[in-house]
Amino acid sequence: MGIFSGFQNRLQKTKLQIEIEAGNITEIKKLLKTNPTLVTATYQNNYTALHLAAHEGQKAIVKVLISHGADIHARAKNGETPLDIAKKRNHLIVVNILEEDSKHPGKKQGEDT
Repeated sequence: MGIFSGFQNRLQKTKLQIEIEAGNITEIKKLLKTNPTLVTATYQNNYTALHLAAHEGQKAIVKVLISHGADIHARAKNGETPLDIAKKRNHLIVVNILEEDSKHPGKKQGEDT
């Protein structure tokens, strides 16, 4: 991983963004443990890691990000929330996760109940 893992690579993607796109949940958990602020960081056009996970349909990663404090109501520059993106991409399981969390914000997705 190394000291520069949180910095953007030459393609302007952070290590977290790359791991979300790859679906590498183990590495994402390590990154969030090392740097918890990554979960609320914003990227180009004010997108967050949760926006990207919703876009990619990464349901397990969406749960992990929410359990680490991701803001499900975060709005990108164009006004889109992660839920808007999941709906637009027809990622119905992610839509259900985000809708459930908005109904029960105290319940942490990704934690056993």
